[in-house]
Amino acid sequence: MHPNRDGLPRDDGISDRLALREVVDGLEAVVWESDPGGCIRFVSHRAVELFGYPEETWHARPGFWLEITHPDDRRAAQAHFQQCCRFGQDRELEYRIIASSGRVIWVREALRASRDRYGRIAAIRAVMWKTDGERKRTLQNLSAGRGLASKLSDLVFLHEQCRRLWEVKELGPLLQNVLLVTTAILETDVGFACLFDPRKNEHELVASLGLSQEYLERFARMPAGMVASGMETTPGGSFFIHDVENDSEAAPYLEAAQAGRYRCLLGRRLLSRNGAVLGTVVACFRTPQRPHERQLRLVELFLRESSDFVENALRDRSFQEGDRHKNDAIATVAHELRNPLGVIVNATHILESAAQDRETLDELRTMIVRQAKTMTRLVEDLIDTCRDGRGRVEIDCESLDVFAVLARAEAATRPLMEKRGHELTVLPPPEPIQIEADPIRLEQVLVNLLANASRYTNPGGKIALEAAGEDGAVLIRVRDTGIGMPAEILDRVFQPYVKGHQQLDKSTDGLGLGLALVKDLVERHGGTVTATSRGPGLGSEFVVRLPRTQTQRVNGSVTTAKRLPSGPPTEKARALRVLVVDDEPDAARSLARVLASWGYKPMIAIDGPSALHEATLCKPDIVFLDIGLPGMDGYEVAGRLREAHGAELRLVALSGFEAEEVRDENGDPLLAHHLTKPVSMEELRAILEE
Repeated sequence: MHPNRDGLPRDDGISDRLALREVVDGLEAVVWESDPGGCIRFVSHRAVELFGYPEETWHARPGFWLEITHPDDRRAAQAHFQQCCRFGQDRELEYRIIASSGRVIWVREALRASRDRYGRIAAIRAVMWKTDGERKRTLQNLSAGRGLASKLSDLVFLHEQCRRLWEVKELGPLLQNVLLVTTAILETDVGFACLFDPRKNEHELVASLGLSQEYLERFARMPAGMVASGMETTPGGSFFIHDVENDSEAAPYLEAAQAGRYRCLLGRRLLSRNGAVLGTVVACFRTPQRPHERQLRLVELFLRESSDFVENALRDRSFQEGDRHKNDAIATVAHELRNPLGVIVNATHILESAAQDRETLDELRTMIVRQAKTMTRLVEDLIDTCRDGRGRVEIDCESLDVFAVLARAEAATRPLMEKRGHELTVLPPPEPIQIEADPIRLEQVLVNLLANASRYTNPGGKIALEAAGEDGAVLIRVRDTGIGMPAEILDRVFQPYVKGHQQLDKSTDGLGLGLALVKDLVERHGGTVTATSRGPGLGSEFVVRLPRTQTQRVNGSVTTAKRLPSGPPTEKARALRVLVVDDEPDAARSLARVLASWGYKPMIAIDGPSALHEATLCKPDIVFLDIGLPGMDGYEVAGRLREAHGAELRLVALSGFEAEEVRDENGDPLLAHHLTKPVSMEELRAILEE
C-alpha cells in the first residue's frame, strides 16, 4: 500500500494524522518507517533538522538512508536492517550518518519489525537519536591501542626470551637465564632458582643472583617441607611476602632473609606438563615492594613457558646419564668377556697340541669350567636385568634356615675372596631363624653383595657377612673395609649401570647391574635393602631386611622351590628318545655329547624341515628345540610336531632370549619348558628325570 505525502495510510482520518504527526515531530529523535525493501514510507521532521536533507528526498529515493551512512559503517548498517527483516527481531546499532553539510554525526538506531495478519513482516519501524559515540569510540580506540601495543610488546619480549632459552641445553645455564629474565622483569638484582629432587625429597639451589657465597653454601640443599629460603612454596604454586620483617606469617623466611639481606620475596614453582614439581624460582627485593600487575602477569607467562624447557633439560640429562652408564656397561662387558675367552682359547690351543698328561688335562678342564661360569654369570646378570624390567623374574619360596643361606653364599664366594686376598668373616644368628624365601634368589642376593664388596675392597681388606633377628625380621649385613662411597653414589647405587669409583683394576669393575638385581629380588620377597658409607676410603655396609615367619606369596599363591636332581640319570630316563634341534651345529653337537655322556642316544637336526623328518623317523619322547631357527622358526616347528605326534611329545624351548608362552588349539602350553642358553646342566637333568 503506497503512502500519501504525509507517509500515513490514506484511510486514516485527517485529525488522527495531524495528532500523530505532532507527537512524532515533538520527539528529540528521528522516527521513520519503511517496507522490507527499504523504501521510506514515513520520516519525522527531526530528520530534516538533524541531517539537513528534505523530507521529499527520503521518500523519493529508495534506500536513501543507506546512501547517507558513513562508508565504513554501511556494511554493518545494511546487515543490521536485513537481519531485522529476515528474523523479525528487535535490533540496535550505533553508526555514523553524513549530514548534508558533510559533518559526521553518530547515531544510535533501534529497529522493530511489524507483521501483517498473516504473520509476514510488512514494515520496519525505527527510532534514531544522536549520541556521543564519536568521543566514546575515540577514547576506546586509544585505550585499546595502548593495551594492544603493551600486549604486543610483551608477546615479542616473551618470544625472544623463549627463543634464547631454546638455545641453552645445559640445565645450570638454563636456570640461570630463567632467573636473570625473571629478576629483570621485576626490576631487582637478587634471586635464586632451585630444582626439586624427588629421590632425595629435597630442593637443590642451582642458580643465584646477588647472594653471598656463605648464603649459597648454607642453603644449598633444603629438605622438602622446610621453607627457610623460599624453596618450598605454597600448594598453589606461588607466594608473595611484602615485608619479611613485619609479616607475622613470614617467620620461617626470616633467617634466610636476614642472611641474604633482603626483605621482600616473590616465588613461583616450575611445574611439569603433568603437574609434578620441577623446582622454584624466587625473586628477592632489598626493600618492601609491590610489583605492578603487568610485571606479575609477564613473570607468570614466562615461568610457565620456562617450565617446559626445564622439563626437557631434565629429561635430556637423564637420558645422557643412562646412555653413559650403558656405554660404560657395554665396554665393561666386552672387557670382562675377553679375559675368560682368552683363557678358553689358550686352553683349547693346548688341547690341540700333543697329548697332555692327566694333571695338565685336569687343570685345563678346571680353567675352562671356571671361565665359562664367569661368562655365564655376566650373561645371566644381563638377562635378569631384562627380566626385571619386564616383571618376569620368578620367585619360588620355601621355608629356609638363615644359617643355611649364609653358608651357601659363603661357599659360593670363598674362591673369589681367596683369589683377591680378602678376609671373609661369617657371623650367623645366635639362634635359628626361619624365613620364607627362594633359596636360589636369596643366595643370588648375598653372592652379589659379597662380590660387590670384594670388587671395591683392596687386597688384604676385610669383609663380614652376618645375620641377626630384630622385631619380627631378619637383618643380613655385608660390611667391607673398601673404598667406600660418596653421598652422590649412595643415592643412586641401586640403579642399573651405576658403579662406584673406578679406583680398582678395570677388570673388577662389574657391569653395574648386581645391586639393581639385589634391590628387585629383596623387594619381591617383601623386604628392603639399604646402603651406607661414612665416605670415600671408609668402607660400606649393605643391610637386607626380610620378614621372618611370614609366608611369601607370588601371584597370589605360595610357591615351592624346585628340587634339582643330582647323580647319574636312571635307566628309565636313559631309555628316552631325544632330539636336539639347533641351527648352530656346534651348539647342537655339544648338547648331544652331554646327553650321550649321560647314557642317552640323541639325534640332531639343524633346521625345521630336518627336525620334522628326524621326528618322523625316530619318534622322539622329548625335543630340545631352538626357537630362533631360520625360515621355519621354533614355534612353527613345535606346532607341526605336536600336530603330528600328539600331546605326549615333550617340547622344550632353547633360546638366547626369553621364549614366549604359546598355547595349542586346546589352550594347553605348546612348550613344556623354556631353557635359556647357556643351559644349566641341573635344569636339563631335572627335565629329563621328570
